[in-house]
Amino acid sequence: MAAGNVPTGNVSAFYGNTTAGLTASPTAIDAAIQDIIQTINDNWSWLQSLVAQPELGFPDGSVTTNKIRDLAVSTQKLADAGVTTIKIADGTITTAKLADMLITAAKIADGTITEPKYGTGSVSSRAIATGAVGATKLDPALYQQYGDIALNARFGQIDAQLAEKVQKGTIEINVKDYGLDVGGGINDDTVAITNAISAISTLGGGRLFFPRGRYKVTPSANGALAFSNMSNFEITGDKGAEIFCDPVLVNSSNLGNNRLLRFTGCKHFSIHGLKFKMQLDFASTIPSGSTREDQTIFIYSYADSINEDFNIYDNEFEYYGPQLHDPLDGETSRLSTIAIGSDTNIGPTSRLTNNFSVFSNKFNSCLGRTVYLLLSENGSVYGNQFKDLGALIYPDGSMKTWAVALAIRILGCKNITATGNTINGYKGELVNPDNNLGAVVGFVCGGGVTGGISEDVTITGNVINFNNTGGYGLGLDSCRNVIFADNTIEGTESFTDGQTYGVRSEEISDTSHNVKVHDNIFRNLNISFDLKSTADKYDNIQVYNNDFIVGTNNTSIFNTTGTKANIGDNYYSDKASICAGPGRQRKIYATSPPTTGTYTRGDICYNTDWDIGGSGGKSPIRSWVYQYNNGTINVWRPLDFSILKGTTPPAIPSWSGSAESHTGLLFIDSATVSNGVHCHYNGSIWVKYDGTAR
Repeated sequence: MAAGNVPTGNVSAFYGNTTAGLTASPTAIDAAIQDIIQTINDNWSWLQSLVAQPELGFPDGSVTTNKIRDLAVSTQKLADAGVTTIKIADGTITTAKLADMLITAAKIADGTITEPKYGTGSVSSRAIATGAVGATKLDPALYQQYGDIALNARFGQIDAQLAEKVQKGTIEINVKDYGLDVGGGINDDTVAITNAISAISTLGGGRLFFPRGRYKVTPSANGALAFSNMSNFEITGDKGAEIFCDPVLVNSSNLGNNRLLRFTGCKHFSIHGLKFKMQLDFASTIPSGSTREDQTIFIYSYADSINEDFNIYDNEFEYYGPQLHDPLDGETSRLSTIAIGSDTNIGPTSRLTNNFSVFSNKFNSCLGRTVYLLLSENGSVYGNQFKDLGALIYPDGSMKTWAVALAIRILGCKNITATGNTINGYKGELVNPDNNLGAVVGFVCGGGVTGGISEDVTITGNVINFNNTGGYGLGLDSCRNVIFADNTIEGTESFTDGQTYGVRSEEISDTSHNVKVHDNIFRNLNISFDLKSTADKYDNIQVYNNDFIVGTNNTSIFNTTGTKANIGDNYYSDKASICAGPGRQRKIYATSPPTTGTYTRGDICYNTDWDIGGSGGKSPIRSWVYQYNNGTINVWRPLDFSILKGTTPPAIPSWSGSAESHTGLLFIDSATVSNGVHCHYNGSIWVKYDGTAR
């Protein structure tokens, strides 16, 4: 029989011999069944073409979860409805079963499947007729080649694959799909982006994507863009995608807090590849003494909504507007670029927010607390760049002066590391500088709340340059087990509009325990180490192996009267009157060690004009260490030097420096029969190993 429809004559005969509940005539059954099976076989290629190049039609809603569920096509049901020789032979197929079969002559004749047999919620002739279900609506990965009649099992795999895509963040929501002219920089995009956030939340995660453009939002206390109880998502965009707000006028009638992004109860997320610009404009009518909380990114945990496992990286942040009221009256706004914290009402050691990192970001002209960590745990801040920190730039571009700015503030936290950050204070022109306006601070380590304390904090490998601002590198508050090492803190020698410090205590009443300050470089600071608190407030403060390079602006290296700070071996240069004292080593640089002047045993002189082979009249000694003064000259000995080799030892007096300072220098004589015999210089001549002159 040629491909086509089942002959209606056989089917009519079939129905004509059928009464509900009775066994049908075998003759009519055989003819109808044979025609149906033959038709399916003849049209098999056409049936396959329906699923040859599928694509799942979820986006346009043609195939939905409800439809899949309502279809009720399962392996068991297909098996029960199957036509087998056994069922035909033993009479299992009855008129009732045949009458209820879903394939009828009418359906086969016109090539459609009508709705009455399937129900309004399933795949119907309407969906088939409009092309909603077709070759481009299914995914070939979701069923086996040649078709898998157990479609319900394959649909179960759809859920699993979607969950996997959510977990990997491969499901993407483009914010520009949620409104007209989104990202144009003119209209307010807050509602459109909020709808996109809702879509990500409904899916259970994914990627919230910002194409290149400028996205204007309206900040509020709850955040222009709020993320609540979400997980497995990322917020990212093309290079050049910027989220910003117009300058917000803050006055007596608008004293609420302003936040761009706010997170509560979120897990496993990241923010990267975006630019953020916060702009505030303070009016002079704000009541005196008022304070504010304004943040670009605000991540805050409560007992029932904890933030954890997140990363903020490769972003750029800018702030424009005063930190203080206008005119400058000393009233501060508690600005934070990134604030990561926990509910302070729970207790001083709640530390709900945990497992996070802030790295490789750029912070431009930020004020207040740039990266602010409060009651958080297991976090790292590394590889960030802070440019023009403390610059007070108004939205119109005018500059007043520099103001209070902290790069990284750590309060009431545990197990925090900060490494490899570069912090530069504002270095432009100063207009109306005010010493009482504030300071640029690299790091503050303290309590933050009543009874709070920061512990197990490591701050290493950072560079802090105050430029044209005052401030300090490390502020010690209430803390314990703190390591401050391998950092460089540098001021400008000519700066006179404020004070610069290396390490400084925050408050007289606070306490610090087990603090190690070592292997740092303190250069051109007014005071390198300043602890104001009384002796019983400090315990086991160790300061050792640091380089103190003082300039003309220096007034004191150590201001530690009454404290329990242990000043170990450190290195100093310039101002011998300041550097003198037991255990305070100096580090100087010269072409030869000085023969006069007051030095302390252990001081080191580095040779600025040395040669590894002692050629060109240059000494092979790289550094000397001071021994004593013999009543006539200072005595230095080689500390780091080359071992010379040749046929004739060089004449010591031809080198820079005194002959005495080369005592102990070694020479290998390659001219002797027993090659390798060495000799040493005793301060006046070269002596062989047996004590005889060379």
